[in-house]
Amino acid sequence: QERPAGAKGEHRAGASERSRAQSSCAQGCRAQGSQVTSDPRDAPMVEVRSLGRRFAGTEALAGVDFEVPRGALVGLLGPNGAGKTTCMRILAGILAPTGGEARVDALAVSRDNAAVRRRVGYLPEGAPLYPELRVSEQLEFVARLRGLSRRQRREEIGRGVERCGLVDVQRRIVGQLSK
Repeated sequence: QERPAGAKGEHRAGASERSRAQSSCAQGCRAQGSQVTSDPRDAPMVEVRSLGRRFAGTEALAGVDFEVPRGALVGLLGPNGAGKTTCMRILAGILAPTGGEARVDALAVSRDNAAVRRRVGYLPEGAPLYPELRVSEQLEFVARLRGLSRRQRREEIGRGVERCGLVDVQRRIVGQLSK
C-alpha cells in the first residue's frame, strides 16, 4: 500500500517493499523505494550484487547489494561521501565497478554497457547542457548523439517537449532558463 510521505508527492513503501530496496554503501547510504507497479514474475529492473568501486586506494563502494523491482520509484539516501553518486554512475554505465556486478533490465552494466546506456537516462545535478544553444537545438544535438533518425528525432523531441512542458520555451536560450 502506498501512502503520501511528503508535500512533493513522494511515496514510501511498506516494510516488505522497503527491505527489498535497501542497501548499505561505503558510509551508510540507503536505497529506499516505493512500489508503484510490479509483476512478481518479472526480473528486477535493477540488480546490484557485491558492488564495489575504489578510487586510488579509497573505497567509495563496498559490497553493495539491492534490487529495484520494475515500476518502483527509488531514491538513494545518505551523507556526503556515502557512494550515492558513484553507484548511480555505475548503474548509468558511466563508471566501471571495480568489484561485484550491476544489472539494468537484465543487462550486465560491465558487459552490455552500450545497451544499458540506451535504456538509462541520467541527469546529474550539474546538467551537461550547452548554455548558448536554444532548447530545441540542445534536444536535436542529444538526439543526434544517440543515433536517432530524422523521423525518430522529430517524434521523440515532440513527445518529450510535450511531456516536459517545454512547448513555450523551445526557442529560448538554455542558459537563460531557470533551474
